[in-house]
Amino acid sequence: MSSLPRADRRDSTPTATAVADPPEPVGVPGGQPEPAVPADMAGPFDAPQPAHAPGPADTPGPADASGPADTPGPADASGPADAAGLADAAGLADAAGLADAAGLADAGVRSAAPGLSGRAERSARAARVWRRIRAVVVDRNERRREVCEALDLSFIRVKALLALQAGPLTLGELAAALSIDRPYTTLTVHELERRGLAERTVHPDDRRSKLVELTASGRTAARLADDMLNRPPAALVALDAADLATLDRITAHLAGEDPAATA
Repeated sequence: MSSLPRADRRDSTPTATAVADPPEPVGVPGGQPEPAVPADMAGPFDAPQPAHAPGPADTPGPADASGPADTPGPADASGPADAAGLADAAGLADAAGLADAAGLADAGVRSAAPGLSGRAERSARAARVWRRIRAVVVDRNERRREVCEALDLSFIRVKALLALQAGPLTLGELAAALSIDRPYTTLTVHELERRGLAERTVHPDDRRSKLVELTASGRTAARLADDMLNRPPAALVALDAADLATLDRITAHLAGEDPAATA
């Protein structure tokens, strides 16, 4: 048996209390590097770790290098504001140029306007006059039907009678006066001969040619047709003497006649 007291024996019993590991020294005094752990004793956590490689967050991004933020953008050089200013200046210049051109064009039109308006007004007035003449002569005082019914002849034969009033004509001359061809002229003369209004005689200077002339009945029919066609309407007769004289002078000029010869 032990000679130690009971209490001493109880204190010498080992306990399971864990002793905390002392902190690992950061380095050996004197600034020497920490000794390396032998390879056979190194654990998984003692293996040398690779040098820290730069990750995506560490690599310089577009903004760190020469990114869009560092490069001079449109606003730094000729940005939208500058472009807008240039556009405004160009627009003003263009507008000014167009305005100047338009002003010159307007001035040219205004300078030429009196002549243009004068010619246009004259043409419009002439058209009105001609329309009124046609309305008076053709629409309101058409005498051709009246003459054809009175003589029982087509109007082309009435025109032949009127053309022959001045004297005998050859078939060619009569065709030219009536503005028809020679065969139709021959048929017209045949009809007048059949009605006893015209006859063909030998040309005194060329026995191979024939002349067409009116008979006495033909001259009477021609005078009747002439009187009916040339009878003036009542409105024309009722005109003031000065107005009628002016109209006489104007129509003589239009017909190519000498106004003094009809005075």
